[in-house]
Parts: sequence; C-alpha cells; structure tokens
Amino acid sequence: MDGLQMSWDNRSAEQWLEQAARFQKMAGRFDHHPQLNASFSALAEDAAKRAGQRGESSDRDYFRMRAGRERAAATVARDARVRRVHLEMAERYHALIRAGVGTVAGSTAAP
Repeated sequence: MDGLQMSWDNRSAEQWLEQAARFQKMAGRFDHHPQLNASFSALAEDAAKRAGQRGESSDRDYFRMRAGRERAAATVARDARVRRVHLEMAERYHALIRAGVGTVAGSTAAP
C-alpha cells in the first residue's frame, strides 16, 4: 500500500454526510444485487455515523469494524466475485491497521 495517504478524521461532518449520500446513491443502483446494495448501504450508514461522532473514535476502530463487516459480508455472498471483493476490502482495512493508520498516538497517514 505504498503511497497511501488517508486522513479520515480531518473530514468535516458535512463531508461525511456528502459521502454517505454518495454511498446511498450507489446502493440504489444495486437494488437487483442484494449483497452490493447491503455493502453500500453499510458504508452509507458508517459515513453518517462518522458525521455525528467526530473525534469520538479512532480511524483504527473504524477500520477494524469495517474489516469485520466485510468478512461477514463475504461469508454470505453467493457470487464468488462478490466474495472476493469483500475479502479484498477486509484485507485492505487490516493493512491500514497494520500500517498504524489512524492510531490515537500515531499519525493518520501511512508511511
């Protein structure tokens, strides 16, 4: 994940709400594919929570929670391609955790 720069906590509540709206719009595009609809809806819900919880939890906690949700979504996915995408996303969240992104005492950018 060379060169990855993420700083989730620097977003304003308005930016989080805009992100939630974009995810919800994507969820609506996948009404015919329940797994993708559920994934984008979960991302929208998470972004909306972040808008209301600014500063209450670390990015690391968020990444840990998202990795768990992605793994759970992979276990119920019927399509192998969808399952692979969920597992890849879970691994990306774990990589951010391993890199120390979003730690309370550490930086919010990957080395």
